[in-house]
Amino acid sequence: MDSGTGEDLNGVSFCNSQVGYAVGTSGTVLHTTDGGATWAALSDASYDGAYGVEVPCVDATHAWIYDNYGTYPYVYFTSDGGNSWSRNSVYPPSNDGE
Repeated sequence: MDSGTGEDLNGVSFCNSQVGYAVGTSGTVLHTTDGGATWAALSDASYDGAYGVEVPCVDATHAWIYDNYGTYPYVYFTSDGGNSWSRNSVYPPSNDGE
């Protein structure tokens, strides 16, 4: 299967027999609606990740990207099929003595 990208892909998930997402290096996010026969790049400024490693989805419109680049990982969420993503930091608890 040709993904159409030269980037390394680290995670692929299918929500059903037709709809799937793939993530990889350099902020790569791909989407298919035909069972993986063709893939389209999803580019949106709200996903500014660099190293997506997992992309679980529960249906055609709801998916998460776990991005593990840098000191702290981020989790991105879409509820519109990947047209936009919201980012949540996954920081360790504060250890400021309180």
